[in-house]
Amino acid sequence: MKIIISGATGLAGSEVLKEALADVSIEQVTVLSRSPLGESHPKLKKIVLSNFLDYSHILEEIQNHDACLWCLGVSQIEVTKEKYIEITFDYTMAAANVFFSLNPNLRFCFLSGQGTDQSENSTRLYAKIKGRTERELLKLSKNVFCFRPSLIIPTKDGLLKLKPLRRFVLSIFIVIYALISFFAKSFKENFSITTKDLALSMIKIAKNGNEMSVLENTDIIQNVSQE
Repeated sequence: MKIIISGATGLAGSEVLKEALADVSIEQVTVLSRSPLGESHPKLKKIVLSNFLDYSHILEEIQNHDACLWCLGVSQIEVTKEKYIEITFDYTMAAANVFFSLNPNLRFCFLSGQGTDQSENSTRLYAKIKGRTERELLKLSKNVFCFRPSLIIPTKDGLLKLKPLRRFVLSIFIVIYALISFFAKSFKENFSITTKDLALSMIKIAKNGNEMSVLENTDIIQNVSQE
């Protein structure tokens, strides 16, 4: 199969790319990014996209793909409210609409987050906008799958790739997570997930689909652990 990945330089996206390239059942991985990707691989096709709202000039290159793993995102503390909405909602919907027009049977895996609120009643910006994105995506197709991981535990290399502010914030959460996990072993499954497990679960559903459209943290972990 052929898949599309966005956000391949991010915390989760970089691990999704790594696992996708290692998966023998995936023959081509097409990465959409704003700048040239440093990595090279026989299965890897790189497309530099300056405007994530306009796909008109690359339609031929993104045809005949079976799935998209949309990992593109930004922390709400790094950008303005308007920019956060554009990146989280507008970019995602623009891509999904184009991909489904090219292949109605495509599977679209959206990296959301724990606490997402599709009713948009939450006071937290990320919960409202990710919720809005989930809700509108699910209207497009039965082949939309929304992943809601909690605290994503990165590899050391993955952590170093993050911007300084985000790396600092995540490091604090990881320390807190480690302390709580020491006293409550069930905390790991309920409130955290490794980048590898998240990536493997997203890829598995991109290949095979799933009965659940929205997967919480425990669902993601259980999915990847099932044979």
